Amino acid sequence: MSIPKVLIIGAGQVGFSIAKHLLSCNAAHVALYDVRPGVAEGMALDLSHCLFNVVQCSCDGTDQVDQAFEGADMVVFSAGAPRQKDQKRIDLLIQNAKIVLDIAEIANRKVPAAPFLIITNPVDVLSTIVKRTFPKMHVIGMGCGLDTMRFRYYIASCLKLPTGTVDAFIAGSHDDTMMPLWETARVGAVPLTNLISETDREKILELTRSSGDRIVKSLGRGSSAAAGVLGAQMVHSYFSEDGTAYSADCFMTDCFGVKDCMISLPCVLFKDGVHPIKTPFTEAQRIHFEQTARRIDENAKMVLDGIK
Repeated sequence: MSIPKVLIIGAGQVGFSIAKHLLSCNAAHVALYDVRPGVAEGMALDLSHCLFNVVQCSCDGTDQVDQAFEGADMVVFSAGAPRQKDQKRIDLLIQNAKIVLDIAEIANRKVPAAPFLIITNPVDVLSTIVKRTFPKMHVIGMGCGLDTMRFRYYIASCLKLPTGTVDAFIAGSHDDTMMPLWETARVGAVPLTNLISETDREKILELTRSSGDRIVKSLGRGSSAAAGVLGAQMVHSYFSEDGTAYSADCFMTDCFGVKDCMISLPCVLFKDGVHPIKTPFTEAQRIHFEQTARRIDENAKMVLDGIK
């Protein structure tokens, strides 16, 4: 398999982290693009000095958009206004929608076959907006992937087990309404509902929900380390088709009556698209999921109407 070129839009903390992990795994040629003059070039130079054990990959940076998109096999969007202390994810929506649509328009014109992976928040709404505006684009949203990583970490901590032994997912939307899929969660073949009390499950979910806010309050910015690892893993899984399961935004043509919505479900990434894993829902979860889809739909329509 030839080494793909991955274009990362936004040379911030998350873009840097994704690039670093892709390069350290020898997984991709990385191109960084940032509108701030010199920033992407400087970051690429710094990263290039880390390649002494890498034999195939390279890293370049530019503030020239035409140069950045040339030959890109995937576009990773991690740009936009950063989340500030005490700022809700939904407040980022208007700020970042125009930015992502501008970049998506260029990607759709210059590299129409390249998948467009969205990291920027609010990720579910932005993914829906891009997919509705450019319906032929292969759009992927990080969705509840980061929530799922945190969820597994807190489950493993509760059970005093390595995180890698836990198989559990968060679905729905990457916000406070995230939905834990306890019924399908496992450690090996053992259902987690047999191992963790209802009280502990509530604590785990609250820790998962509050993780993003606690990181922002401590650092003054959102997560970059975990988001970078996850982004790089998703890129690698797409090109290698390794079958790794993620919770990511899947395009649903009809989600309980909501048309053309990007919403997070357990899935695998292949070159022909994002494939949801069949996941049974309880009646309460079905209602919750439908409400989430309608809220994503309403926010997407509000933004698209405002831009028009």
